[in-house]
Amino acid sequence: MNATADGIWLDWEKELSEAVEVRQYLDSMAAKRAAGRLDRHDLGRLRRAVAALAGAVEAGRPSEILRADRVIHALVYAAGGGDVLEHLLGPVNDVVTLLSPQTLANEGRARCVLDEHRNLLTALEAHDVVGAEHWTVEHLKTARLAALDVSWTWARRDPSIVRSWIPSAGHPRASARLE
Repeated sequence: MNATADGIWLDWEKELSEAVEVRQYLDSMAAKRAAGRLDRHDLGRLRRAVAALAGAVEAGRPSEILRADRVIHALVYAAGGGDVLEHLLGPVNDVVTLLSPQTLANEGRARCVLDEHRNLLTALEAHDVVGAEHWTVEHLKTARLAALDVSWTWARRDPSIVRSWIPSAGHPRASARLE
């Protein structure tokens, strides 16, 4: 991956896989730390975010599913790692979440995301460090497989996409990102 101010050059198969692996390590570290740190207030916010995710899944609203997913992860990062972790995960999340709208189109993926987040919430409520790590790793394993499935599908249709430029969120071409 070669990041610039305007976007990212991405070798899909190699770098997507690496980005998910890095995110898996950092997210699981954050979840383990969060399991020991979350207070009643934080858990209440996390419960509301998981409830919002459930409502979005039931209503079939992908943009709301993605928003709730980002909120859940941000809450876990804040409780488990803080600003440095969020800063480190920024570019990694840009790559991993790039395919999220397409992965949610896969049958059953949205329900799977909800179940994984519910299991993580249960572990965090119990302050179960091992369970929080387990469910975070499981969530990112299934996310990786779903993202690779989408990228392989695209590569079969257009081999040139295997190495492509992805505009950053602030770039004028960002609204045309791989839709």
